[in-house]
Amino acid sequence: MTLPIGLIGCGRAAERYYLPAFARVAEARLVAVADPLAERRDLIASGLAGCMAFPSAEALLEKARVAALIVATPPATHIPLAMRAVRAGIPVLVEKPLAPSMAEVPELEALVASSRGSVMLGFTRRYWTPVRELRRIMGTQTSDDVSAQLVIASNVRAWSAISGLSDPLEDLVPHQLDLLRYVFDREILAVRARWHDPHTISMQVTLVGGIVADCRAAFGTVSLESAIVRGRSRAYAMRAGSERLRPADGAVRSLLDLGDRVRRRLRGRQASMHGSFEQQLASFCRFVRAGAAPEPGLADGIAAVRAVDAARQSADRDGKEVVL
Repeated sequence: MTLPIGLIGCGRAAERYYLPAFARVAEARLVAVADPLAERRDLIASGLAGCMAFPSAEALLEKARVAALIVATPPATHIPLAMRAVRAGIPVLVEKPLAPSMAEVPELEALVASSRGSVMLGFTRRYWTPVRELRRIMGTQTSDDVSAQLVIASNVRAWSAISGLSDPLEDLVPHQLDLLRYVFDREILAVRARWHDPHTISMQVTLVGGIVADCRAAFGTVSLESAIVRGRSRAYAMRAGSERLRPADGAVRSLLDLGDRVRRRLRGRQASMHGSFEQQLASFCRFVRAGAAPEPGLADGIAAVRAVDAARQSADRDGKEVVL
C-alpha cells in the first residue's frame, strides 16, 4: 500500500524536486495539491493520475483523504499550516526554514507537545552521503582540534522563484546551521554575522566544545556549495556534485571528482545530493508508517530558527557576538 500524501505549495520546489521524488519513491503517492495560483496547482496535478487540485490548504484537508502532508509554501506560512496539520492529526513535513523568526514557534511547540503531533523538517543535506560519512568521522574527533569553513551560493536567476525570494539568511543559512549541528552532533552556542551587501552574509558560528565554523551564504549568478573540515592531522572537503571527502583539495581531488562524474553519467546515476529529496520522502514515509518521532524533527527546525535570529541580531549590531 502506498502512502497518500498531500502537498501544499506548488512553486519551484514542488516542480523541480518533489514531483521527481514522488515519481521515484514507490511507497509514496501524491493524491492532492493546493496552491492559490490555479496555473501552478494545475501544472503539478495534471501529470498525476487521480491527483486533486485545491485553491487552499483548508479545502485540501476538508475534501482529500491524506495520511501525511508536505508544506512547501513561503516561510511565513509554515507555522500556521503546520499547526493546521497537527490539529488534524496528520504528520507533516515542513520545508526549511520552520519560520522566519522565533515569534510564532512557541505556539507550534506547545501544540505538538500537547497533541503528540509529528513534524519533520526538510533539511535535505542530511541525506548527502559525504555528510553522513563526515558525521561518523567527527564522532571520533576531539573538539579542540577541529574547525570548519562552509560556503553556499544560489543562482537566483536560474531559480526563478514563483513567490519571490527573501534573503540568503532565511533561504540558505538554515542548511548550513543544520549541517553543522548534524555533522558535529553539537548545539550552536554563539553567532557573529555581517552583511557584505543585501545578498551576501558571512558568519562565525561557535558550537559546544569550542568548534568554530566560518560560513558564507549568497545569492548570485552561480550555484555552488562546499564545506571544509580541518582536524589536527587531516582535512575533509564536501562539494556539490562530489561523493568524496578526501583529498580535500588540489589537482588530484579535481581529477577524481571529474572521473566520478563521468562514471555516474555513463551509468545513468546521480550524486546523492541530487537524490536527497527522494531519500527525504522515503524517510518521511517510514516515520509516518511506524508512528515514530521524525528526524530531523521540530527541535532541529527550532534550533536553526533560533540561530538565524541570533545572526540577524549580530548583523544589526555590526558583527557583535550573540549568545543563544
